Amino acid sequence: MKVQLKQILKNAEIIFTEKNIPSPRDEAFYLLNAHIPVTRGEILLGVEREVEPEAIDRFMMDVSKRVNGAPLQYLIGKWEFYGLEFITLPGVLIPRGDTETLVDYALPILKEMDKPRILDLCCGSGCIGLTLAKLVPDLDVTLFDVSATAIDATRRNAELHRLTERCHIVQGDVLLEGTNYFPDNMFDMILSNPPYIKSRDMAALSPEVQAEPALALDGGVDGLTFYRAIASGWQTPLKSGGRLVMEAGYDTTKDVAELLKEYPFKDIATHKDLGQNDRMITAIKE
Repeated sequence: MKVQLKQILKNAEIIFTEKNIPSPRDEAFYLLNAHIPVTRGEILLGVEREVEPEAIDRFMMDVSKRVNGAPLQYLIGKWEFYGLEFITLPGVLIPRGDTETLVDYALPILKEMDKPRILDLCCGSGCIGLTLAKLVPDLDVTLFDVSATAIDATRRNAELHRLTERCHIVQGDVLLEGTNYFPDNMFDMILSNPPYIKSRDMAALSPEVQAEPALALDGGVDGLTFYRAIASGWQTPLKSGGRLVMEAGYDTTKDVAELLKEYPFKDIATHKDLGQNDRMITAIKE
C-alpha cells in the first residue's frame, strides 16, 4: 500500500514523546529507517512510498518494545562508535560515546609505534580494539571477553570492517591471571572498559541499561573487582613501558588510580569524559 512516511514517523514520535523517550524524533527515524529505508530529506518532502503492511507492523512492534525499555541499539542492530558502524547484539554492552575517550588517548601513541600489539580486555562488541586497528594499519589487536555472545559480536564486527587478518579473538576470564592466556611482555598497550557499576546501584539503572547484560555492568560491591584483577593479574603480558588504559565510573575513577599505586605502574593519571566527569585512567608499567 502507498503511505506517507512522514505521518508514520510522526505517529511514532508522538508515542515516544508521551513516554519520555529521549530524542523522540531521532529515535523514531532510526527505527523507521531500519524497517523502511528512507532519508530525512524524503521525510521532510512528505514523500509517499509503496510499503508492505508487514513492514509497518514490524516498525510499530519495535516502537512498542522501545517504550517498554528495549534499547534502540538492539532494535536496529547497529550503532556508531568513533564514526564507524558496529553490530549490536542483545547480550552485549552497547558502545558509548564516552568510551571514545580511550581511543582519543591511545590513537596518537599507537601511530608513533612500529607494528604495535594491543589487548582489548572485556572487549564486548570489539569497538575499542577494532576501531584502533581500523585507524592504525600495522596494528595487531587481540580481543578478549568471557561472554560467548560478545565473542560472536566481535567476530562479526571484525569481518564487517575486514580486520580478521590482524585480529585474534579469545574467550576467557579476566578474573584469572593473564599468564593463563598470553606470554610475558606481549602487548604494548592493554585497554579495557570492564564492568564498573557497584552491585547496590544495579537496581537503580534505567530500564534501557538494565536490558544490557549484568555480566558487562556489575563491578562488584565497590565497583573495583575487575580493576583489582587487571592490576594484579595482567601486568605480565604488558611490556615494561607499556600502557594501561581503562574506563571507570565517575565515582570510582580516582579509586582505581589509587589502586594502581599498589602495583608497578607509574605516571598514573585520570581523564575527563565528554561530560567532564572523571572517566579514564592511564598508567605506564615500570
